[in-house]
Parts: sequence; structure tokens; C-alpha cells
Amino acid sequence: MKTPLSVVFIAAICILLISCNTKPNNINNSATGITIEVPELTPENGTTKLSDFIETMEFVKLETRSNELLGGINKIIPLNNQFVVFDAPIKIGVFNTGNSNAIYIFDFNGKLIRKIGRWGKGPGEYLHVRDIEVIGNKIIFMEYGRLLFYDLNGNFIKYAKVDFNYNLAALTDDNTFFFDLTEKKQKSTSQLTKYNVIRCDSSLKESKGILKRKSRPEAIYPSRLVANDSGVFFNGYFNDSILSINKSGKIALAYLLKFNEKNKMPPALLSDNVLENENLRREKNYAREYNFFDLKDFLVIDIIAKDVYSLIYSKKTGKTKLICHKKTINDMNEAGPGINAYGMDKENNTLLGNNLPSYIIENSKKQGCKITDLSKGLKEDDNPVIIKYKIKDF
Repeated sequence: MKTPLSVVFIAAICILLISCNTKPNNINNSATGITIEVPELTPENGTTKLSDFIETMEFVKLETRSNELLGGINKIIPLNNQFVVFDAPIKIGVFNTGNSNAIYIFDFNGKLIRKIGRWGKGPGEYLHVRDIEVIGNKIIFMEYGRLLFYDLNGNFIKYAKVDFNYNLAALTDDNTFFFDLTEKKQKSTSQLTKYNVIRCDSSLKESKGILKRKSRPEAIYPSRLVANDSGVFFNGYFNDSILSINKSGKIALAYLLKFNEKNKMPPALLSDNVLENENLRREKNYAREYNFFDLKDFLVIDIIAKDVYSLIYSKKTGKTKLICHKKTINDMNEAGPGINAYGMDKENNTLLGNNLPSYIIENSKKQGCKITDLSKGLKEDDNPVIIKYKIKDF
């Protein structure tokens, strides 16, 4: 599952860019993975402008209909000149905000094409979608205890029962399923529950354990599980690496993040109660990965320390740029505080985010603002505006 929207929103408040250009000869392309040098995570290293790492920003106004109002976009998937948009309620305490738990398809101009499925307890209906994936011509809804399959025209295809509690799921292009089983309470007594990650075939009947549970599960369980061409990538909250699992279940190191000693979590603190030591971790500026986007030419990794950072790694040059989301200098259009990514267009090296019309309208009133035309015709209760952030080569 994705990081809660509230965390991502905090990360999107502002952007501070620290540029650390590692030389290509520092890249380790051996069987042990690619080593990425991470500079010390402090805001004091300097500030830079949004235009230093973003080439273009494009805006798509999503069509607004009174009976189809989006609340909190949690995922955007580009597909065949269309956007598949997951509108998930934002949970604040015991309350859910946002409009609904719904999935929509818009074209690239923002025109609403259709809503996929509907809420309810009847055949082909869903109760609470946790995440979605698009594989081929199918959209898969992920719920506790089951998966729901729809075609791109919104027709329900089938249910698939899941006999275990999972936190994350990823599907490869050949319908191989990978699940993260780090939910503490498991209803199944299967031997598979001894593993953090399992691999299943398309029927969900033939399964294989991949990553066995250890005494410190929160130090290794995935914070992100993402399908790629050969299988899946995943990273752990307090690990310094991104691992890959191929479709047969073999694990390998894909990327190793070489943190500064001041940001590295000491092994002694990686106890079963490490998540309860939040104040200590933040006080000492210890780093924690929580999200990443694997683009064609870049790897974007979100890191939490005292502040929230993103590290952009160029696969072409081996150089990195470090962003601290505490101070923003948006010199491009002032339409938003910076990157707030909820999806990606991998082949075009583009992150996909969104912003509320109320924010865009407010910022358009600033002197010299470059988004006056964008705000024309917008109403504060309109559907969000999708923002496409194309990353610049460096």
C-alpha cells in the first residue's frame, strides 16, 4: 500500500534542493547492486529552485460532475492516453475524509470517461479498496481477503479469494502476484505466514514463501512493493537497500544507499519496538526510506529523517540531487509547493501529482504568478488538477 496521504502531503509542503553530484565512477554495477552515495540529510546544505531538476510542469483539469466529486487522490496510473485515478478517503484519526472509495478513468485532457465498479455488497461491488493495479486490459481492486477484477470498460470479471492478511501487493505483467504478509494478525495457519513476502500464481493457489520473517520484522518489511520488467522491487523502512525479486522468487540487491554515519540507524536501535522510538529517531536524524519511483532514467527515493527528503538518482550519469521538503522555491509557476507524487509515467520520466483548485486559485492571485490562465474557470469545489512533473537530465 502507499504511504498515508497525510504523510505525502506533508512531504509536498515545500522543496529544498541539495545537489550532490557523485561521479559516474562511484557507481557499483556488480552483482551486489548499484551503490548510491547519500549526503548528510540536513537542510543547511543549501537551497535550489524547482527548475533545477524539473524540466516541465503540465496541468490537466479533471472534469467535474456533481455526482462524481473526488476527495483525496491516492494513486494515478497512465494507460493508453488515459488516467486511471484511485480516489481514496484520507484517514485522520478514526474519521475518513474525501468523497468516496472509488476508481475513475479520465482521458489525457481531463474528460471523465467512466467510473469503475461501485460501492456495495452485491455481485461485482466493493466495500473498501486499499489499492489498485492495472495489468494489461484489467484493473485489479485490492481489498482485505479478496481481489476484484474489472476490464477497462468497467465490466466486472471475477473475484479471487485471498486466505491471508496482506499489507502490500504487486502484480507482474504475466499475472504473477507478490504479497507482503507483515500484517501482525494472520487469520491463516498456513506455513506461508512465516514469510514476509510470498509469490503466487494467477490462480492464487500455488504459493511460495520468499522472505522469511525475522525477530525484527519492522526493520525489513517492505514499505513499497513495485512491479518491474523482471519481477518486483521492494524496500524496507529501516534498511539501506532496495531489493529485487524475479518472477521465480530469487532475491537480489538492486540498489544500496550509502547513508552518512549521522543518518544511519544503529543496529542496537533496530529492536521490536523501533517504531515506538519515533521521538528518538527524529531527534537523532536517523533515515528511513518510505517510498520510491522507478522511472526509465531516474530513481526517486523518499526518505524521512528529521525532515522529509527525496533523492533523485540519474541512471545515466550516476549523479544525485537531494531534495528536502521543508523550504520551497517554486520558480516555475507557483501552482503548488513542489512535487507531490501519486504515480508515474515511467517511459517519459514523469511523476504524476495533483493539487486542489482552492490552492491554485489562491496562488494565482500573487503578483507575477504564471498560472493565471490555469485558474480561469476553476471553482474551489471542482475536482483536483493533475500535475505532470518531467524530471530534467543532470
